[in-house]
Amino acid sequence: EETLLDALEQQAKAEFAPVMVESEIDHMLQEQDERMRQIGVSLADYAARTGQEPTELRESMREQAEKRVVRSLIISELTEKAGIEASGDDVEEEITRLMEAQGEDEAARQSAEELFSQDAAKDTVRRRLVARKAVDYLTAIAKGENPPDPAPAKVVESDSPSSEPD
Repeated sequence: EETLLDALEQQAKAEFAPVMVESEIDHMLQEQDERMRQIGVSLADYAARTGQEPTELRESMREQAEKRVVRSLIISELTEKAGIEASGDDVEEEITRLMEAQGEDEAARQSAEELFSQDAAKDTVRRRLVARKAVDYLTAIAKGENPPDPAPAKVVESDSPSSEPD
């Protein structure tokens, strides 16, 4: 999958505003701060201990942020063109799976319940599911297989009077 996405990146002619990279760096810093807080250290503490200035920390993430932006644009374009979506049921199933992964740790389960009760967290789960479906779709194509049907055809009934018998 990684090789496939790398190849698509090489072929892509993605244009994006610099603010998208800055926003992605902000997001990456937030994720890193959350991970570090789980072990009792803030990102600010880490930066101070390593002697890194905030601008240095941001710059160290720039290349990865640019890569993430390009991949996000590729996935977004694919999902739009192929009609790849995640249903509400898909999201709820994934949240259930993530909750079960917390095991018997009651504090972790309670924290996860609070998190997943928020619309922003559900939206994040939805985006990740759509991205996963898009990668599965691309992988199937790359293997020469028929990609999974991302969205079953919907039957639309006409209300026009001309379609009714006389």
